[in-house]
Amino acid sequence: MAKTRVVVHLTENVGSDLANADDDTLQYGGELSILDNKTLRLLCCQNASKPQVLVAEKLRFDLLCANNNEEFKDRELNTLLLNLFLDQRDCLLMHLTAQRGYHLMFLVDALVIQINVKLQQLGLQLEEGAVSYRQLVTGDCFNTLDTQCSFSDTKHLMDWLLNEYRVRTALATGHEALQVEYSVVQKNLDIRFSVTFHILLVSMEEFCRGTLCSFRCYLSNDPITAALSITELTTYLRQAAELDSSKPLYTLMYFHVLATDGKVNCNTVQLLGLAHLACKQGDAGQDRVETNQVPQAVSKRISDSQIQLEQFESSVQDVNNSFKLVHDCMVEYLQQEQQLKDMRNALDEQCSNFMPILLESKAKLLQLINLMMRRT
Repeated sequence: MAKTRVVVHLTENVGSDLANADDDTLQYGGELSILDNKTLRLLCCQNASKPQVLVAEKLRFDLLCANNNEEFKDRELNTLLLNLFLDQRDCLLMHLTAQRGYHLMFLVDALVIQINVKLQQLGLQLEEGAVSYRQLVTGDCFNTLDTQCSFSDTKHLMDWLLNEYRVRTALATGHEALQVEYSVVQKNLDIRFSVTFHILLVSMEEFCRGTLCSFRCYLSNDPITAALSITELTTYLRQAAELDSSKPLYTLMYFHVLATDGKVNCNTVQLLGLAHLACKQGDAGQDRVETNQVPQAVSKRISDSQIQLEQFESSVQDVNNSFKLVHDCMVEYLQQEQQLKDMRNALDEQCSNFMPILLESKAKLLQLINLMMRRT
């Protein structure tokens, strides 16, 4: 990962179970306080045998944003897509959370909505594309959920996400990887090229001690320990970095952290430790990427695209409004789907309870009919 950006998005988790938990639940967790837009202070226990001893640690990242993720979209994701389409560089977005979550709308936004906006802004047109889905499960099990699909436009890709992906992610275990290839054309200049956008969905609860240690070794950027860190996740990262040898892979590590009244659980403490490690090792051995710096290839062409950027401002707003409408509709659909499932389960339970009563009534009715026949 030659070009890496580490972003932590801190969200206050109002009304969660953590708010009602006792102090023992947070015994090996910690408390957070934001120092600036790149640094936070973590107060936590680092020795399980001495839980009363708390250690304060300062953690630093490339960017720390709280609650509102608009800064992530407007700044970080925008820079990634500029690298993807203007610098024609393969990109990887790693989304890391403490607990496994439901990321459908995140993927729709990143792979469809924002891609459409950027293609319009840059005067590019999508000719074709392909998406592949993989479960990153450690072990010898055969991943029957792995699949791939070709698409001719982003509407087709969105349909695939809302149908194929939604079914697979509900059944999947382990981490998830999506590899999307976009083949685009700029007709007025007769320019055609293909780029690959990798998205990794990583959850701390899917790590065991061994795989977490391997991931830490990979992030440490130490050639000896990193060579020993062979898991499905680290293997995918290496293969993505080696896919295009002409330009280094642009990697955005996006850590989504949930806190309640400034408190976090032990999984989240480990998650923040990974973010700090990735940023620290990147400072030592990798090229740091500042989003206020435009890539070299971009600087040569940015003046030509500036007019197009201004022309599409209104269309960007329309697309964002449409996305919010789609999001609300999807949430309502999922709620209705869950309600139907609950009703179906309740109906099945009632039917199972009704069958013995029906059979008993049938037996009594037959007895009554036999008795009446005997009397006649």
